[in-house]
Amino acid sequence: KRQRKRRKHARGQTTHARTQKTRFATEACSVVTMVVELVGAIDQGTQSTRFILYDSECRAVAKHQTDVQTHCPHPGWAEQDPRELYASVLACIEGAVAAAKEALGGQEEVRVRGIGITNQRETTVAWDRNTGEPLHNALVWHDLRTADIVKRFIESNGGNRDAFRGSTGLPLSTYFSAVKMRWLIEEVPAVAKAVEEKRCCFGTVDSWLLYNLTGGAAGGGVHVSDMTNASRYLLMNLETLAWDEQVAAAFGVDVATLPKIVSNAELYGHVAEGCLQGTPICGCIGDQQAATLGQRCKPGEAKNTYGTGLFLLMNTGASIVQSKHGLLTTACFQLGPDAKPQYALEGAVGTGGVSVSWLRDGLGLIASPEETEQLAATVEDTGGVYFVPAFSGLLAPYWREDARGLMIGLTQYTTRAHI
Repeated sequence: KRQRKRRKHARGQTTHARTQKTRFATEACSVVTMVVELVGAIDQGTQSTRFILYDSECRAVAKHQTDVQTHCPHPGWAEQDPRELYASVLACIEGAVAAAKEALGGQEEVRVRGIGITNQRETTVAWDRNTGEPLHNALVWHDLRTADIVKRFIESNGGNRDAFRGSTGLPLSTYFSAVKMRWLIEEVPAVAKAVEEKRCCFGTVDSWLLYNLTGGAAGGGVHVSDMTNASRYLLMNLETLAWDEQVAAAFGVDVATLPKIVSNAELYGHVAEGCLQGTPICGCIGDQQAATLGQRCKPGEAKNTYGTGLFLLMNTGASIVQSKHGLLTTACFQLGPDAKPQYALEGAVGTGGVSVSWLRDGLGLIASPEETEQLAATVEDTGGVYFVPAFSGLLAPYWREDARGLMIGLTQYTTRAHI
């Protein structure tokens, strides 16, 4: 009896051990095959591109960043290669996805459920609808080559810089896309010919990225622009969220060359290439409006962003508030095609962080941005030195494209620390 009990007990232990072993093996297997779901954000800015992956708790899991070049062929001009902008996005996506896999130890499958885009606004690209190739470098938002065109339009409207404010919320300025399109049509034969032959596409950086990410000319890429970016063309009617054909005609821009205006939250298409092929692209918003939304600014609340330039935006809710003090009236966000649009007032300063880059790259006074704080701390004050940051004219509230940067109050006492 005792032997039978021992054998029965031994069989029970063996069965229990097998069950435990099976359970542990199953758990181990589930760890290996666990799927981590993330969402991604493309941030294509004036000086760099980033791609950041977030988990379900909105924690940044991984990111990758790369600088982009701005070419200045003449004083006041600023251009970027559209191909480089798109290539930088692909590189950042690949880098961030690889970093996410490494951060998660390689045991989990990384699945990106969807991506969104935020971008430098107003920077304008013209490309060939048939080939998908750019027809010229992109004209960056702070480019000043259109100053004569702006002057011409102001004069033809009786000296009224605000001739189109009623519809678009914007003054006539080198800042906005319509005058950049006008320059491209007048000064670049390839663009003029493409417009004439109905194969020219105009768009801001969001449009260019969405077009290429969804397949470009070969793969049926979409030609769209979200309502916040579209509101910076100087061509969109703020009430209807559609292109104002009268204003477009005044600039000599065929609305057929312009992207379809869409909301900030809808499915635009799917990524056509790379490690995220097939991933939905379902969010797009201009960088400053993205910051306003990200800070959850309710109507009456404002945010200020310090980047290449400086931008103060106040959410005005469903009200289109026309400024009498040199501010811009602009779209803020629309979270879905059927959602009610929200608007904002904006104060824009053209030269912010780019002036620190200028100290490093232009004057060679510093080796890195971090040095500015250390240098400034070595003197008690500025020693009477003042700097007017008007590298690309003065924006709000002056709107003077003829203004230039000034550094005054210099004496033999002045050192780089004072500057």
